[in-house]
Amino acid sequence: LDPGESGQVQEKIYQQWYHDDPQKLYEWILATDSDHIQSILPQILCGMPNTYTFSKQMAEILLDKHRGDMSLAIVRPTCVGASFKEPMPGWIDKVGAGATLFLASGLGHLSILQGYPETVGDQIPVDMVTNVILTAVLRLKSEPNTLHIYHSSSSTRNPITWGYARTITYKYFGTPGRMAQKSVGHLFTNIVPESTFRMAFFINYRLPALLYQRFGQVVGLIATGKLAGKRPDESFPTITQNAAKTQYLVKRLRLLTQAFLPFVSN
Repeated sequence: LDPGESGQVQEKIYQQWYHDDPQKLYEWILATDSDHIQSILPQILCGMPNTYTFSKQMAEILLDKHRGDMSLAIVRPTCVGASFKEPMPGWIDKVGAGATLFLASGLGHLSILQGYPETVGDQIPVDMVTNVILTAVLRLKSEPNTLHIYHSSSSTRNPITWGYARTITYKYFGTPGRMAQKSVGHLFTNIVPESTFRMAFFINYRLPALLYQRFGQVVGLIATGKLAGKRPDESFPTITQNAAKTQYLVKRLRLLTQAFLPFVSN
């Protein structure tokens, strides 16, 4: 969404669209091979950061177009996190969204992140989002044939930067008895610009993981006479299996940093 000169996204449907008809594009996507879509994805997104934001805007336009005289409420939460009060403070049903980043950082797996520490990391507790949805439903019941859009966020009233989120994550997992002390060691996650990140990630993650994997493959080749693939089975030595797992973990960490780049950089 284009926030305009104010720098804030308003509670309205943004009708500007980078294709002729969102309905035709939607039907074309359903009928097109996923590999072809992936090959031309930048042209489809037209500058939007990812398919997540792109599909949300498409859904809003299509819902508004096809709702007829039906009442409609659209709730736009920011990054949904653990609960504030209900059913208990800190409740979360799975590790997802921002929790993935915080867990990877807290356990010491992720020591560097591409972005800017002063950028607002808009987190909103899941119980607050639920309350907004319930309130929106009640309002629709009393106001037929209406469209309402609600933002569930904290950026303008109680902003928290990624740098501050990084600091409190470090303090939480650094408390004696936390899981970080039982994992690979507790590291402070540095948030750095792209130019620094690429070099640092290669030196600290990709290169060591690659060398470890090659060493594990050599050991495995000597022990079994076979060259280990991406997922060596139990017939290979433990070091070969661990090296492959490390390489897999590094790739997942890189995907994680890429997924959060639009949120940590804007």
